[in-house]
Amino acid sequence: MIAEGRESGTVGLYNGDGSVRESVVESLAMGGAVIFEAPRKDQQAWFIRSVGTNVSLGNVAIDDVLSLEALRLGLRADTAALTVPGLADTAPAP
Repeated sequence: MIAEGRESGTVGLYNGDGSVRESVVESLAMGGAVIFEAPRKDQQAWFIRSVGTNVSLGNVAIDDVLSLEALRLGLRADTAALTVPGLADTAPAP
């Protein structure tokens, strides 16, 4: 299943301001394999922090693929708390 987010990241899975509609994601995640469209970096970071580093993300611009993989590896500030012991206590909430 592919969960729609469009290139703007402001419909479907997202509110008009681009924030994640968490209840929709929770409902979809219980249904099995889902590819979540996440065109914006803040959305990608949210999914990695909330669902896990192996979350299936789609609708990622080719120029953002390396940044996304850095997020998955915890090499960026948005997700560093996932890999650095003790940093989770100081990280902002998702």
